[in-house]
Amino acid sequence: MAVPSSVTSLAEAQKLTKRLLCYDYHPKLEGDIVKLINTSNWHHFCEAGFSKFLIDKASKYDGTKMLPHFAHVLYKSYAIHQSGESQDLTFVSRIREIIVKNYFEPLLSSSPRFGLAALATRPQPDPLADPSGPASCLIVAARIILIMQVSMRLVPSDSFKRTFQPGALKIAILAWCLGRTPEVAFIARAAIAGFTTYGFDEDFPKDILMNGTEYISAEKLAEKCKEVLREGIETRPEYPGSLLSPLKAVAVICHPAPTPSMTTLDQVLVEQNVHHLILRAARQLVDDKKGVCHELQVCSIILWNMTAALPAGSPLRPNFIAECIESHGLLNIFSYVFSNDTDTKEFQDLWVKLFESISHPMECESLDCVCWGRNDSCEDAIRTALERDMLWLNTLSKLRARSKDKSTKESPQRKNTFLEHWFKLGVAVGLQEDAPGAGCQWHECERHGRADEETEWMLRKCSKCWVRYCSVECQRKDWKERHKKVCGTRVAGK
Repeated sequence: MAVPSSVTSLAEAQKLTKRLLCYDYHPKLEGDIVKLINTSNWHHFCEAGFSKFLIDKASKYDGTKMLPHFAHVLYKSYAIHQSGESQDLTFVSRIREIIVKNYFEPLLSSSPRFGLAALATRPQPDPLADPSGPASCLIVAARIILIMQVSMRLVPSDSFKRTFQPGALKIAILAWCLGRTPEVAFIARAAIAGFTTYGFDEDFPKDILMNGTEYISAEKLAEKCKEVLREGIETRPEYPGSLLSPLKAVAVICHPAPTPSMTTLDQVLVEQNVHHLILRAARQLVDDKKGVCHELQVCSIILWNMTAALPAGSPLRPNFIAECIESHGLLNIFSYVFSNDTDTKEFQDLWVKLFESISHPMECESLDCVCWGRNDSCEDAIRTALERDMLWLNTLSKLRARSKDKSTKESPQRKNTFLEHWFKLGVAVGLQEDAPGAGCQWHECERHGRADEETEWMLRKCSKCWVRYCSVECQRKDWKERHKKVCGTRVAGK
């Protein structure tokens, strides 16, 4: 008996479900019925017992034959949620838990029958791609990961996230690196990027990227990162949003982890110059002058993680920083981020942390500090970059103007923090805001910037540094606003 072209009533759904229950296994009929499910009839199928049938079927593991059907139903469940129709949320929770237990765990095993190595190219029907055509098990699994990530919007669950994420990330990375077609790589990369969208669990195992991925070398992961970043950078002028997914995927791969295996991976990412492409992407975003966009924020995650992965006392870190500044204009990026609003405080805080990791060694005099200390090549790179096109002075001017602008989104405290950090870095490498004879240091004084004989006669030097004031009152005002935060800062060559 043929399956109807549509189902619009409970009676029709009951009839099909009853017919299906007569068979122990009928994949074609199951698939045909699944294709009939839509936002308007799913509640009929649930009431008819079809959702219970799928749960029972999923509980009896039979390889990966039913995976496409489960994927299709989960996909429809989210579409139903978006349409506002009612549905059985318990079914959504239960089916995805069973998928993890009965399907993902065997996929991650070394089984010659069900393991990923065996199933990487085995054809599977994939109704989400082409109902009539085959797809590899890898792409089916990657699609299901995407759908299960979306289902967490529908039914959030911390316990499910902890169970789901480790295996799902392994599968997605394997599919990304081992997939033999562009479609597999694209879907798998989107699945990896999805982990940043829905968040890592706090207990997410830090060495998940290397533990259990014996088929993939650190060099292979680095090459895949560079491949997707190049693609995103090249296509972004025509497709503005094309860079976000590659950046998110690389952010997951660069997730920090203080373990031996991850240290190897992080160092390989640096050795393979993945950061060159991250900074190139960031400069492309800055040149657009469209504010601190989401892509630029994700760049901060990656750069912070790559910097943090390098040993604090090792010359690797200052050399890495010097290269980022000299070759890719890192300080220009900082200038842009500090001078523009962002809706996401957490991302801007990462830029601040990264900036502090650069500026602190330039100022630190503590013998007990574990920072890498002053480094000639890094210090020269910073000074040269700040002097080029008057970057330091021009940015100071912008930051001072922003600190008084009440129309900006940033709080006065944060704007003053940016101003303080930027000012102190320049002073630490020997830059002076006002040359001798350039008037009173207090920027609101009428003698600020004046070089006449009378002003020069009135100027008196601060007892702890090089700045000069025309009166005690000006010195007090400047001290109150900013000078007390930087007075006495060590100046190179002084």
